[in-house]
Amino acid sequence: MEALKKVQIIISSLEADEIIEVFEKHGHNAYTRIEDIKGRGERGTQDGQGLARAFSNDMLIFIVQESTFESVREELRELMEEYGGLCLVNTVESLLH
Repeated sequence: MEALKKVQIIISSLEADEIIEVFEKHGHNAYTRIEDIKGRGERGTQDGQGLARAFSNDMLIFIVQESTFESVREELRELMEEYGGLCLVNTVESLLH
């Protein structure tokens, strides 16, 4: 087993690519993206009902080494302050196969 960080980010669909670019800039290219998720938070209901993706959210999931997370932490924090959203970080283990 290997200890890793699982980073789950829910952010406006329009800004999701910026988050992906942060990880790619630090050499991590693997992620899962779930588009058009619905929910309610401090900015109200996001239900994807609109003419553009401006009213929808995406969830991004990254599984990274702790060192990678430490290298992207502050840049992620700045983007989250600017755009809002939610960023959850857990320590997880991966079954080596």
